[in-house]
Amino acid sequence: NPNSALNPNESGYIVERAKATPTSFSKVFTSAANVTSWASTGLSTGTAYYYRARAYGTVNGQTVYSDYSPIASATTQSSLYPNPARSLTATAGSPTQITLKWSDGSSNEAGNRVERAASSTGPWAQIGTTAPNAISYTDSGLTPSTAYSYRVITYNSTGDAPPSNVATGTTKPDSTPPTVSISSPASGSTYSVAQTVEIRATASDNVGVSRVDFFDGGVLKGSATASPYSYFWSITAADNGPHSWTAKAYDSSNSAVSSAVSLTVNISASDTTAPTSSLSINGGAAYTRSTAVTLTLTAADAVGVTAYYLSTSATPPAATATGWTPVSSTTSYTGSLGYSLSAGDGTKTLYAWYKDAAGNVSATTSTSILLDQTAPTNGSVIPTAGNAQVTLSWSGFTDTGSGLATTNPYTVVFATGAVPTSCASGTQIFSGATASFTHTGLTNGTTYFYRLCATDKAGNASSGATTSAAPQAGAALPTGSLAINWNAAYTKSTNVALSLSALDSGGVIAYFISTSSTPPAASALGWVGVPSETNFGVTLAYTLSSGDGTKTLYAWYKDV
Repeated sequence: NPNSALNPNESGYIVERAKATPTSFSKVFTSAANVTSWASTGLSTGTAYYYRARAYGTVNGQTVYSDYSPIASATTQSSLYPNPARSLTATAGSPTQITLKWSDGSSNEAGNRVERAASSTGPWAQIGTTAPNAISYTDSGLTPSTAYSYRVITYNSTGDAPPSNVATGTTKPDSTPPTVSISSPASGSTYSVAQTVEIRATASDNVGVSRVDFFDGGVLKGSATASPYSYFWSITAADNGPHSWTAKAYDSSNSAVSSAVSLTVNISASDTTAPTSSLSINGGAAYTRSTAVTLTLTAADAVGVTAYYLSTSATPPAATATGWTPVSSTTSYTGSLGYSLSAGDGTKTLYAWYKDAAGNVSATTSTSILLDQTAPTNGSVIPTAGNAQVTLSWSGFTDTGSGLATTNPYTVVFATGAVPTSCASGTQIFSGATASFTHTGLTNGTTYFYRLCATDKAGNASSGATTSAAPQAGAALPTGSLAINWNAAYTKSTNVALSLSALDSGGVIAYFISTSSTPPAASALGWVGVPSETNFGVTLAYTLSSGDGTKTLYAWYKDV
């Protein structure tokens, strides 16, 4: 920046330069006033240069200078653009190969890019690169009798040289036919059962095999365009007789035919009897609570069972359909395998078919099982405490899936400290089908806690209904009953009639009605006193709680 005495009336600027290090500066340029740029030329490549400038002017007849500007630096590029490759030629070496040669026109290149086009005017696509100073390149994998145009672009870190001249070469024609032979099956093979036979050929070519055709007696049966070259021949009794198979291989220009392979089919046409069969799930069980089941498959056939087919559809499959599972041919087949049923409760039906070596498909065989993964609904348990015993009565346990188990649908467990957390805890005291049980040998005054669970036919267990009671010493406890609308199952009114009855040798003196299954203490509030009767009975009006659904009431009686 110039001194304030000169600004803005400088006479010009002086630019100084140092090479390699900013230590020894010399004047390289003097400008007129108000000039703000200058190009430094004639420099060495790949070299750092440092610059500083200051203004100068005249004050009172004397030349004065400003302070120097901050030093600025730049490094020249390390190389120049390379020269292009020259005298490019393209010479065909084979039906699939062209060799390029050129003269190296530069000594500072980083390499060469080789580009190819279908015509001499492009469009161009890069196909490869070379090392520095290379003078040849071979392009392979080409099509016989085809013209290709090439150019070479030499490059370095500075950039690209102009492209070389364009050279065009034409690949040689392909006059070599492929070689081909049938590798399997062996000539002379005979087939006596229906099956699928792989006819496999081996083929090679100097250019490349484009296709292999398979012929049976001169009739084209199929083609393959990639190795392994194969045709799958499904044979039945209709194919009985001799067969002569050949394979014909092609390249881009030629073809060749293999030697013939002789095969014979001799399948008995008398087998028209389909296998007999069966299918079961979990050994024929009617119910399951798991989607993971075991299938048992059985079939018999005089010639031999060769495959089975499983489906959730009742539509029979064709013998040639996809989805058949092959088995080792046997006249009596038995198989067992794991299977996953579809999710969701309900009846699951599976269908099976079996086929024999002649392609006969069995009649449809099916089996069903009810998937039930829903536990039963809990009912209620009513305890009646007696002398050193508690009688439990229950009802209302239901299951809408497989239904409650036929054998031992109910399990009762108990504990004295707290209600058992499940029917797998506590002490089991009952497993059966009755709707009541008397727990004996108890200690009077001790509270016993019970849980009752229901199990369905599929093995699902309910969470359980709970209750508790404390045995009492003394005379026998009253026995009683309670009915709503004289044991009607339904009502459309909340106003109902309760029928209460009880027996006690000492006389019934009170009753207690509740919607809770918790037994009341003898001194609890809520007891309704009645004149002492050994055979007590009364009918009274009662109002049920509002809202549709099952309404459950509990009753207790006490004596003198």
